[in-house]
Amino acid sequence: MSANLATIVRINEIKPHANADALELAQIKGWQCVVKLGEFKAGDWVVYCEIDTWVPHAVAPFLSKGKEPRVYEGVLGERLRTIRLRGELSQGLVLPLSVLADMEVEGVNLYRETDVDLEGVDVTEYLGIKKWHAPVPTALAGEVWPWPNKIPKTDQENIQNIYGSCEMQLLMDLEWVGEEKLDGSSCTIYVKPDGTLGICSRNWELKQNEANANNAFILAAQQSGILEVLPKLHERVALQAELCGPGIQGNPYRLQEPKLFVFDVYWIERNRYATHSERQEVLRQLGNWAGKEITQVPFLGILLDGLPSLADILKRADGLSKVQMDVDVRREGIVFKTRHLVEGHVHSFKAVSNEFLLTLR
Repeated sequence: MSANLATIVRINEIKPHANADALELAQIKGWQCVVKLGEFKAGDWVVYCEIDTWVPHAVAPFLSKGKEPRVYEGVLGERLRTIRLRGELSQGLVLPLSVLADMEVEGVNLYRETDVDLEGVDVTEYLGIKKWHAPVPTALAGEVWPWPNKIPKTDQENIQNIYGSCEMQLLMDLEWVGEEKLDGSSCTIYVKPDGTLGICSRNWELKQNEANANNAFILAAQQSGILEVLPKLHERVALQAELCGPGIQGNPYRLQEPKLFVFDVYWIERNRYATHSERQEVLRQLGNWAGKEITQVPFLGILLDGLPSLADILKRADGLSKVQMDVDVRREGIVFKTRHLVEGHVHSFKAVSNEFLLTLR
């Protein structure tokens, strides 16, 4: 269910903008984008760039609004984020196919060949689009190794990208588990073949040396009790958790120290994630050995009757966090996972709260 950062898609629908005569609303997959009046029509092939991407200035100079473009990883451009334009939600950027005037795939010019099915063609690399990540806080920086083999990185697909897909249609009527998506930084702790442990940030394994002694990932892993008991399991696993606390994303939950909230257990040799109930059993056993509970992300319930409409899923994503009940902070969203295995695997997606996205700066 993965998606690329910039793809060719058709516009599903064009609707009037209630508050601006010179603007319209383009519906693309599950996203809504504000566009200029008359620039596009329903059925047009366009390039859609997702939110939280970095768009080079050469591709869309108008994003800088006449100011000097910003710089990210050495590239002049701007970050796409969720905004409201004249009161209407706009998520992403819609570009005409003319931006691909010179691009060919297997000898086919994507701009000039109108009879070719272009749905989903990835143009991320051609346009130089990058995934935007917030700068790494000092508390999380350190010396690193490459990401370990056999363990997937933590990521979920946005529901807006996949809701109407054939794959999702086969999953709609299943039971789903909902858990809070936390605004922190992803951490993976895994058992190596020799029984030693690795501790990873979102993209790297951290060296467990003196230089990283004050790294928040390593400190939180040590304080969690997980390091002492994880090798006792009869199978090699990777625990994946969200690290929250001081110095991380502004510490919205007002935690006094770095803390891990487990959201997944991955069986390395089985090459699959545990179901929700399987994870509870693993963490219960680890907690018994450690003599304390292994903290998890807040549980939000089970959808016994399958998934509701896309609009209802996004509405459910809004709300207050349950990490600290006495702290009034909006949750980042919800992660939904199939309650049971489907063809041997757990399927999942994220629904990020639009209320949360509109508060980001």
